[in-house]
Amino acid sequence: MKKYAFSIILALILISFVVIGSLLYSPNIRHNFYRVLAETPKIAYMFAMRKDVVNRNFSGMNIWLNRQLDFSANMFSGQDVFLPGLMENANYAIEQATFPSEYLALLPFINRLAGNYPKLFMAHLWRARALLTKEPTAAIEAVERAVALIPGDERPYRLAINAALRLNDESLARQYCARYKIAQAGNVHPYSYNPFFYGAHLRGLLLEIVDKDGVSYFSKNEGLKFEDKVRFNFPFATPVDVKEMLLFVSTATGVSIRIDGVEIAHAGIIQSINLDNLYIIPLNGYVIDDRRIIVTGNNGSGLSIIDKNDVFGMVDAIAVRLSVRREPLVLPEVCD
Repeated sequence: MKKYAFSIILALILISFVVIGSLLYSPNIRHNFYRVLAETPKIAYMFAMRKDVVNRNFSGMNIWLNRQLDFSANMFSGQDVFLPGLMENANYAIEQATFPSEYLALLPFINRLAGNYPKLFMAHLWRARALLTKEPTAAIEAVERAVALIPGDERPYRLAINAALRLNDESLARQYCARYKIAQAGNVHPYSYNPFFYGAHLRGLLLEIVDKDGVSYFSKNEGLKFEDKVRFNFPFATPVDVKEMLLFVSTATGVSIRIDGVEIAHAGIIQSINLDNLYIIPLNGYVIDDRRIIVTGNNGSGLSIIDKNDVFGMVDAIAVRLSVRREPLVLPEVCD
């Protein structure tokens, strides 16, 4: 019996050494263990809350989210290990809300979240939405905190205009319209993946050209402006025999783009391409009028540019003229 107990203890010690050694000397195993540790509470609270989500019991969701917030704050004080999981569950619950009473039922949790994490953009955005009908002045204060963190996102301006009109302050509404049209600093960075441009900011352009053999070449330009007919240059290290192009524009929803011209250069000779020789096809978004394409995705829009008459040829640089603007959030009588 003693030999049996000793064997079990020895086996446990050996297993412990193996586990600890693996965590210390294998970064991949250590990272995966950390991810499992961080994701487990999210999964547990999501399943606990799921019944309330299905039944649209927002008071019940509020209770579970507050419990998860307590767990996240108390388990590792000062650390944000569990914050991504908390935000994912919060988004899962808050996305179900439609009516003012449903947002207000979640307000106790949202207030605590914004208080505990004052640099969390979505917390202030959710707070503004929850307060919109009950306390529009407080909603505008929450909007300002959100805009201070990420000025380029369109959602705070939409809420601010709504709140200003509820206060019968058309002048304030027009101020937010004007700020929205020129706001170009930053956007929400996805947690689970990295976009082409860090932070998915609103200034990035990426041109991919594909040669006759299907090989891709890339060139970046980070000078996007909300103006008409701006020329953007894309140099390449070596000459390429171009078959087609893909222009990726890193911008937010509600921005419209029109290609006004394409120029190709090779060995110092610049040639302007007639747009009638090209198919310009949005990979997402919609064509609204006058060749203008409106972006519908938060991570930007891709424009496929196909040479239908074999006019590209060899290039070592390409210039694209773009007209880019933010489309109005409300009708012209409010935002002229």
